[in-house]
Parts: sequence; C-alpha cells; structure tokens
Amino acid sequence: MKMFWRARALAALIAYALAILLLAFPHLYVILAICRVRGIAPRERRDRVAHWQSFWGVAGYRLCKVFGGVRGRFVVEDHPYLAGNGPFIVIANHYGAFDGPLVAALLKTIGRHDFRPVAKREVGALPVVGRAWRELGVAFLARDHRKADVDAVTALAERAAEDQASILIFPEGTVFDPAKLCAPFTRILPPRGGGFRRLVQKLPGYHVLSVTIHWHDFAPGKLTVEGAIPPGHVVTVSARVLEPPDVEDTDRLLIDEWRDKEKRLRGDP
Repeated sequence: MKMFWRARALAALIAYALAILLLAFPHLYVILAICRVRGIAPRERRDRVAHWQSFWGVAGYRLCKVFGGVRGRFVVEDHPYLAGNGPFIVIANHYGAFDGPLVAALLKTIGRHDFRPVAKREVGALPVVGRAWRELGVAFLARDHRKADVDAVTALAERAAEDQASILIFPEGTVFDPAKLCAPFTRILPPRGGGFRRLVQKLPGYHVLSVTIHWHDFAPGKLTVEGAIPPGHVVTVSARVLEPPDVEDTDRLLIDEWRDKEKRLRGDP
C-alpha cells in the first residue's frame, strides 16, 4: 500500500511538472509578449501575471487531487470584510512546497487572485515561477538578517499597496522540521515576527488572513516526494479574518495565532 501511494505522489509530481513546462511556461511568456507588444501599463501587466499565478496554483492543487489522491477541505470563517475585494496580509504555517497551491485554492474561494509571496532567494532562480515572481515584485530573502531582506519586504509592501494586492508570508521562515520544534509548540514551528511586523508597518489598514494548514493523519517531514505532496491524505485549510493590527501588537498577535493553530492541529477543543 505504501508503494502504491508513493507511486500516486510521483504521478502527481510528474503531471504537475509537465503542466508547468508544456502549458504554464508558454502561457506566461505569451502574456508577457502581449503586454510588451501592446504597451500595457506595469500595474495591469502585474495583474495579468497574478491571474496566471492563481490559475496555475489552483491547477496544481487539482492535478495533485486527481493524480495524488489528495483530498482538500477549505473552511473560511465568515467576516464582513470578505464581502468586498480588499487585500490581506496572509499568514500561514508552512509544511512544504504544496502549501502554495493550497493557499491559491483557498484565496480563489474568497475571490482573491492577486497575492505576492515572501520567498527564499533560491526560488528567484527557477525558470518559470522565478520569472513570474520577479514580474510581481516578490520579496526574495536570504534569511540572514541583512538590511537587504528588510528592503526587499519594504519594496514588496509598497508595490502591493499600489496594486491593492495581498501578501503571503510564512512567519516560521522555513518548512516544518521536527528537529526545530520548541515549547510550547509540538506541531508547528514558532513564528518569527520581523517580516510580518514590517508588512504591518508599511500596510496600515490591511486586514490579516490567518491560514491553518492541517494534514490529517500525516506527520510531515523533509521535502521528499511523499512530503511535498502527501498522497492519499486529507488536508483542511482553514482561515479567519483578523482586524488590522497595530505595529506594537504584531508579536503578540503571531504568538496568539500560533497557539491557536497548535490547538487546531492537535484537535483540542
């Protein structure tokens, strides 16, 4: 049975890779070529690339659902702000590469397609995703606490404010690793507040969307084939809207939210 599910996971990865190379890659460059030929303004160009990102993120989730047997459930607590199309600072716990498509699918359910991630610098070198994210002005971080990382997050926030786009950040700063756990957390890593605090400072009035990714009956580990796309498992992606925080409250907000996520992941009432 384990070999069966590993084969399903591998099939999902192959299907996604082929879709990216054969379909998403030319799709992106057709969009960029049309924008260049028609002299489309930078903001509209970024919006078209954001639609591309949302479309292929959701497609990635659906491919993994079909080929990998992943079963997803998306739950968003009701809030008046959801009735409009306003942007968010999206904060989420981080398990692996599949988190991006899951968040894209969640945001689509609430009518948001334009989101800009905070990502590690290595992603910028990827031929398809890296190019799209450079077009969107994504913040690529070295994660070495240099001023360049702060400047990158600041530039991302300013561009997002101009475009009224959402920003996705994983405050843990890395994917889940049991070796990095520390009390009181047993299912998620403790959050780091620097990037989130900077976003709140530069985006006053932005609501926060707190996302919890919960793989049922699955213990995530390193980003192996099975870890990146856990085959045959159920994942619940839940979210709730938080009011725009004050800068001085960001650390407390993160700790409170991560304690709540810990309870959800343990199944505590």
